[in-house]
Amino acid sequence: FVFRPNHWTYRYFVLILVCTVKISQNYIYDVPASLEQVIIQTLNIDVSHYTILYSIYSWPNVVFTVIGGILVDRIFGKRLGLFLSMILSAIGQLMMALGGFFDMFWLMIVGRCVIGVGGELALITANAFVAVWFRGKEI
Repeated sequence: FVFRPNHWTYRYFVLILVCTVKISQNYIYDVPASLEQVIIQTLNIDVSHYTILYSIYSWPNVVFTVIGGILVDRIFGKRLGLFLSMILSAIGQLMMALGGFFDMFWLMIVGRCVIGVGGELALITANAFVAVWFRGKEI
């Protein structure tokens, strides 16, 4: 009975999934902070290079957030858009991990850029899900 779209449990199941998306994206965003000293020492970089990992996450979203929102609204739809953005985040996280494993800072930067594009689009799409499934004062 949980998977009938008309039933209230289905809506809250969707809410739990949306919350999971948001928590996972925030976790992925903050992973480098816990590894700051390890990254700086292992890759032999300074703090200014390390902060590139955070700025490269944000810069593509100045433009891509609008483009991604249009793609989700008009071409892919919310379900496929959320799925693709989560896949992008996973690919970016894999690139980030491989860059750290093989001491390739440039790969970590590219991975963070991919994570940023996928992650922010996932957060926007998750908000769209909440807006559709919960109207008014329900949330």
